Amino acid sequence: MKKLLTAVVVAAVLPAAVALAEIKKTHPVQAEIVKVDIAAKAVTFKFEGAEKTAPCGGLCPVQIKKLKPGDMVTLTCVDEADAKGCKEITSVRKPVAKRAPAKE
Repeated sequence: MKKLLTAVVVAAVLPAAVALAEIKKTHPVQAEIVKVDIAAKAVTFKFEGAEKTAPCGGLCPVQIKKLKPGDMVTLTCVDEADAKGCKEITSVRKPVAKRAPAKE
């Protein structure tokens, strides 16, 4: 009975462990939006003097509807194999404007 229970627990936990091993590494990118393609769910952005296009995943398809060319944003990019490129964008945030100190 204990062997059967152990086998069932291992069978249940193993897929979760494999899924955790496949968690994608991400990195933030400060970029300027060049083009937004809502139909293709992709964003073209300028980063380090070059234009790059990446598909959107996660919450990105909803967030890109508010973007326009020229917007400065922080993109959360899923790493490519070399961890320097952007294979997919999962999140887009516009910088928060700093508030002026309150006058007394």
